[in-house]
Amino acid sequence: VLLQASGAISYQWNTTQTSSSISVNQSGSFSATGTDANGCMATSNPISVSVVNYPVLVSQPQDLQLQLGSTAVFAVSSQNQTDTYQWESDLGLGFQAINNGGQYNGANTYQLTVSNLIQNNDGQLFRCLVSNGICSVESQTATLTVKPDAGIIGHEAVSFKVLPNPTNGVITIYLKEPLTGKYKIKDNLGRVLMSEDIQGGEITLSVEHLPSGLYFVEVGKEQVRFMRN
Repeated sequence: VLLQASGAISYQWNTTQTSSSISVNQSGSFSATGTDANGCMATSNPISVSVVNYPVLVSQPQDLQLQLGSTAVFAVSSQNQTDTYQWESDLGLGFQAINNGGQYNGANTYQLTVSNLIQNNDGQLFRCLVSNGICSVESQTATLTVKPDAGIIGHEAVSFKVLPNPTNGVITIYLKEPLTGKYKIKDNLGRVLMSEDIQGGEITLSVEHLPSGLYFVEVGKEQVRFMRN
């Protein structure tokens, strides 16, 4: 912070400096006494300066390579125990804040857990925003790689497709073979928005009520992305 005094011919700061301006890099109270050409002196009102440092990260989230269905744990730590955390994720549309729910737990702690990994988690990016209430710093970005489980038949290729994609409001789920259970429509934070029992090999749905953005159709442990225009 640069502090400037004016209106005199000489100056004496309470830091013992004698220039008309001083550079301050620590917290404190600062004032200057000025002397004019007649030898008259006056002291300025004190100026209080508070210097707040950026959070210092002592560990960073790391890239992970995991199998389908497993759990990913990303962690970051700060030098200051009172700092706060907000995890963010990028699924191709830029980083967005994560909320607890669905696959995610610990979104506002130093450790984020992503459970029941699916193929659409492959390539997902994660980072954490660490704040001390005044200054914030982003952690490095970590990449999640999800590898197909060779012991589970049918998980290397999606067993259904979603058309049209992108859509203006209606999608059809085409199953390659009859299945039982439920389909789910999720947003990019893992929250379930729609869910019904599977009936037949084709399921036509209206998604007109959903805002524009990226969504997922989930059947069993598989997912397909679709874009709502």
